[in-house]
Amino acid sequence: MTDIGVIPAPSPQRLFALPPGSFCVSFSFQLRRPYISKDDTEFYVIDNPVKKDWVFKVPYIAPSQWKGCLHAAMVRQLADWWANPSKNERGKDPSGGERSKKGEEFVSRRLQLVRLFGNEQGVEVDTKKFDSYLDKVGGDELAGDYRAKLKRIVPEGHRRGRLMFYPTFFDRIGVEVINPHDRETGAGKLPVYFETVPEGTCGRFALLYVPFDRAGKDEGETLREAAADLCRVAEGIAFLLTEFGIGAKTADSFGLAAGELPSEGVVAVRLAGKDESSVKTGKFRLLDSQNSEGLVKTAETLSQSLARGGGNR
Repeated sequence: MTDIGVIPAPSPQRLFALPPGSFCVSFSFQLRRPYISKDDTEFYVIDNPVKKDWVFKVPYIAPSQWKGCLHAAMVRQLADWWANPSKNERGKDPSGGERSKKGEEFVSRRLQLVRLFGNEQGVEVDTKKFDSYLDKVGGDELAGDYRAKLKRIVPEGHRRGRLMFYPTFFDRIGVEVINPHDRETGAGKLPVYFETVPEGTCGRFALLYVPFDRAGKDEGETLREAAADLCRVAEGIAFLLTEFGIGAKTADSFGLAAGELPSEGVVAVRLAGKDESSVKTGKFRLLDSQNSEGLVKTAETLSQSLARGGGNR
């Protein structure tokens, strides 16, 4: 991997300057399948160029793209969790207490997504039209409960999320050809060319979490929220890169990644405290095809320190 696009997440020393509960995640990854995206340019040698940086003209993933991909992956996780009960939940009466508890958790996890990413697109708190995807997944009753709680948390109805993403740059470009075949003759007619970032290309992922909206509020509650958010984000990243995919045509397994690089990933969390010892870090080997839980287990360990308060008061 070249040095192109290696924009590091805040170092532990810089993380100390942020509020308690802040954390960052940074790691290198390798594409296991080509990455496809759509560039903004109007004139290009083929119709489907990969998205490139305006200045350096190298393929990259913008922060807004990372945000959208991770949000979509975590929404999918929530929908799958709701639709597929665990072994302990099977056979329960849907109208009973167990279902009620799961409904409460569904709303809680949906509010957590708002905390991480900001408001869902197209969702207004002062409406009885439940048209969003998660409204339909959970049903009208839970959709109404979600909006009522959201309005108490965010009276104005809108907020920005706590997650901030860094761009990822790549140093290779390839081409994929999709050739639709005639159903009768079995022959290809008009091949479609897609510019891609080819498999085996390396990139770097980094995000920063800052609980800016908790300034002046109970620090213990802030740290507990951050602990829960760290675990959920780690699970979402692992799912995004190994199962869901980034970019276009993910249904055809494009955009999957693996952590087969020798370098280690880093998670750093800002605990409560008055000195730099309040920043705790963990390293992990990420997301190869044999073990996708390196990041998740590291996040779980650090989240326990967050939940306890940590640091020297």
